[in-house]
Amino acid sequence: GQFVAGLAPAPGACPEPVCGNGLHELGEECDDGNFDNGDGCTDQCLVAACTATEYASTWEAIQSKIIGQTALDAYKCQFCHGALPVLNTLDLTPANAYANLVGVPAANFFTDHDLVEPGEPIASFFYNKLAAGTNGTLLPSGQGAAMPNVGLPLTPDHLEAVSKWIRGGAPETGVVEGTAQLLAACLPPPTPLKAPRPEAPPLGTGVQLDQTPWDLPSQSEDEICMTTYYDFTDTDLVPAQYQVDCPGAFGVNNPSNKCFLYHETTLVQDGQSHHSIIHIYQGGFDVAYVDTPVPPALTREFGPFTYKRGPQTGMACDPKAVDPATGSNPGCSGPAISDVACLTLNLPAFGISVAFGPPDYNDAVNAPTFAGSQEPYSKTVYADGVYSVLPMAGAVVWNSHAFNLTTHDSTMDQYLNIGLAGPNDRLYPAQGIFDSLSIFSEDVLPYQTQEVCRTYLIEQGARLFNLNSHTHRHGVKFRIWEPPHSFCYPNAFGNGCSPPADNSQLIYVSTEYTDPVQLDFDPPVLYDSANPSLDDDAPENDDRRFLYCSLYDNGSTPTSPAIKQRSTSPAAPQNFDLVIPFQGGDGGPCIDARVACLGGTNAGALCGGDDGQCPGGTCDACPVRGGVTTEDEMFILIGSYYVPEPAQALLALAAVLTVSGLRRRRARRNPR
Repeated sequence: GQFVAGLAPAPGACPEPVCGNGLHELGEECDDGNFDNGDGCTDQCLVAACTATEYASTWEAIQSKIIGQTALDAYKCQFCHGALPVLNTLDLTPANAYANLVGVPAANFFTDHDLVEPGEPIASFFYNKLAAGTNGTLLPSGQGAAMPNVGLPLTPDHLEAVSKWIRGGAPETGVVEGTAQLLAACLPPPTPLKAPRPEAPPLGTGVQLDQTPWDLPSQSEDEICMTTYYDFTDTDLVPAQYQVDCPGAFGVNNPSNKCFLYHETTLVQDGQSHHSIIHIYQGGFDVAYVDTPVPPALTREFGPFTYKRGPQTGMACDPKAVDPATGSNPGCSGPAISDVACLTLNLPAFGISVAFGPPDYNDAVNAPTFAGSQEPYSKTVYADGVYSVLPMAGAVVWNSHAFNLTTHDSTMDQYLNIGLAGPNDRLYPAQGIFDSLSIFSEDVLPYQTQEVCRTYLIEQGARLFNLNSHTHRHGVKFRIWEPPHSFCYPNAFGNGCSPPADNSQLIYVSTEYTDPVQLDFDPPVLYDSANPSLDDDAPENDDRRFLYCSLYDNGSTPTSPAIKQRSTSPAAPQNFDLVIPFQGGDGGPCIDARVACLGGTNAGALCGGDDGQCPGGTCDACPVRGGVTTEDEMFILIGSYYVPEPAQALLALAAVLTVSGLRRRRARRNPR
């Protein structure tokens, strides 16, 4: 389904819906991206009975169609991994395969991966072996031959099915969306994706934090904030050699004023997550603070705390009743407050009443971010010698955004493992790049594209060790060019900043918003030029100024992300429009003045909410604007660096990293 033409005028109208392109378009009952009439969606894009082999789950189909039952199956995996393995001891027979694959360390000295790491295909040795066979590539030295090494390699569709299954948490039961078509199998409707809880770090090497679940009903999307509490002070979880006097104030919730140093984190969350941003509160109010306001003021507090797991679910709990084995009261957390970015707004005249946290919570200095990701699995490791700090006791605020497009109610869970920093990784405090100054600059009309660009000036003396990016589903290509560049930014009258014609400085390209490229620099790159002015508006080319751009596509081609539709766009949270109107954000369903025809002879023309203006189509197409839902967009540059001179007065995590801007062990580099 990709069409390229040259030396021809632009067409007078956008093409009609294309059956088989995998996009469910107007006039189609379904579109599964193929022309198999037996998989429940015909070659005419009509719903029909599925006549392929039926399976109860995605895993059952993978076991049968890919791993197989006998040595004579299509891929012949059982030749080596049957009941009596010929070449090794890995038993992949139907009764044992799942238990022997998922969460099991690979028996190979040259990798530290599990065979299947739920949530992350490329951290799964099993997937990498299969991918090497399909793609005809070599594995790193010592990791053996591609799989299967007897018989044919997996087809690209079957490899993609394995990838989707792993990214969905590698469930033993349930159905991962999109795998029925890839496996040409009959499966029940997709089910919510649940990640297994990872094992906590071994005693004395790290700690685990737990968000606790929040409700995610079927066909819903929400962004919430909730609070948990931990206290490692009187436990054996953080040995004394990892503790230091805090390099700044962490508030009343850390009375010992002791902190611990860490070097890496691993975040595991359910597959329906849009993003997670994790904050540490360091303000002046106790986590158990309760306010009794005078109307019309709002209650501002972290609680009341209740159990979210176990037989006491729903009952009141004391977050400070800490279990020494975990450093927390397991399952005890505050309410899940529907809110964007954990902000507090009390504007009764506008019908807006959103409150989160005590009175000083919205002070950014009092709630810095220390971890997060937009992916189900994110293992992050700082550069050698780099560390960050957390208090020995504290209130953790989880800003979680998730969606559930299935017909089953679910919950949203996430877990954070924190690895302590050894003696060689205590030299330099980590600092982060989170450039969101043009986050909501998008305005992409239906059937069109837009590229938004901006420059970023890195601190003098910085050693850069990671670059990363963040957009939503319409962001189809994110690029970064290394210095030098002149200062530029998007403006209200159009894009005042454009990508260069010469790509000789291009260092980063990412085309998958749900799995953005993590570009690591090993060794880190020094940026020490003193030539630029301290004024960010300095016009000259700057040896420390990067240029970054994101291309957004609102259905410009049959293979583009589907056009944003007013009828299916979730409403923006109630505090969104008033928080950022100056940035042009108006996410959610578009207003009548901006809605356009979806399909038909007037596709893309403004229609004012009147279907009669759209012969052969409907008045339902929206522009893509900046916003916080999956149908809206963002534009963020993320990265990690350190300054060689150890900080003498690090202000309690003021410069820690956010979203997924840490170095990740699964480094992937981009060719220039």
